Amino acid sequence: MDLVKEYKEKSNFKNEREVLAVITSVFAELFERGTIRSEYKSEHTINKKEDVNSFNVKLLEYILSNDFVTSKETKLNVVKLLDDLNYRIELLHLMNESNKSALKDLKETSERMGRKFMSSEKK
Repeated sequence: MDLVKEYKEKSNFKNEREVLAVITSVFAELFERGTIRSEYKSEHTINKKEDVNSFNVKLLEYILSNDFVTSKETKLNVVKLLDDLNYRIELLHLMNESNKSALKDLKETSERMGRKFMSSEKK
């Protein structure tokens, strides 16, 4: 049996253009999930965005290192994307560290206030 013919008969897509549209949609959503819209407070949200961006970086590095793109312009665009994604990861990491520091300061203040309250109650 002709394998290409079998593939075309059993494929979920009518043609290559439809496949490309689905791939574009999936990757657009994946890149969108890594976008930074505000200064996030939730460690979970920050970690998820870091994970998505890290995955995208690995994918783009793989594409570059295996010469899956050949034109200089496309390679330059991939490098620009890598730069942007790595910058996002750095910002998310800084947000996470800032949130941890703020939480630590809040706990210390809370403990101090609790001790002051307890000492004033004893008098």
